[in-house]
Amino acid sequence: MQTGDTLSGIAQKLGFKGNADVTAWEMLAQSNQPDIVSVDDFLQPGQKIRVPVQSGIIHNVKSAQTLTDLAEIYDTSLAEIVAVPGNRITNLDALSVGQEVLIPNPSRLAKPAPPPPSAAAAGSGGSGSSQVVRGGQQSRSGFIWPVAGPISSYFGPSHPLGIDVDLFSAPGAPVGAAASGVVTFAGGNACCSYGLYVIVDHGNGFQTLYAHFSRMAVSAGQRVSQGQLLGYGGRTGYATGNHLHFEVHLNGSIVNPLTYLP
Repeated sequence: MQTGDTLSGIAQKLGFKGNADVTAWEMLAQSNQPDIVSVDDFLQPGQKIRVPVQSGIIHNVKSAQTLTDLAEIYDTSLAEIVAVPGNRITNLDALSVGQEVLIPNPSRLAKPAPPPPSAAAAGSGGSGSSQVVRGGQQSRSGFIWPVAGPISSYFGPSHPLGIDVDLFSAPGAPVGAAASGVVTFAGGNACCSYGLYVIVDHGNGFQTLYAHFSRMAVSAGQRVSQGQLLGYGGRTGYATGNHLHFEVHLNGSIVNPLTYLP
């Protein structure tokens, strides 16, 4: 990135085109979530972004989804998704958490569902050795804050994927599980998107996602207790500063984390 670069300008320079329903910059924004969600988002010099190899959106699978689900979400052809060589689809009915799928020629953007009117109870229980990095008060939903710090981005139309907790004054801060559960994904790519991130399934339809770790302390399949160390804050992926990006998913929909935190 250079000073003054914009998503629309980059799309034009690279010859990346949208279609009649979704503009080129919208495709770029969705391909580079969570920290780029609109054309107005700040792009800093030296920042890298992903550009799909063809007109489309790079979708990051964060929960149990099928190709049919993705075709419906983006209102595009299932056959077209399968035909993209880089997608390497081996099972039409199951995608792996953390898998990236290029959605060609989408007719609409993925929209998060609004939060439900009331909170359900989060899962509990855990076993095995653990390093508890944070306790604190539980919400009525059973969650605790994963890390301390001011909120730099709130859940809303301009940031529809969760909240950001600023770690400028505490880079590398230990991040704990908001509730007990099972790690379903721990990985990612330090250069792109969420960077290094962890997803924890808490049962009762709840999942939480923690992104931009500098280092991770858990692996997929591991059971964690509430407050157990998941990793250390950082700025891997598309992050303009040291922070924790935190999401809460309920029954596959992204909801406002502040509804469930104390």
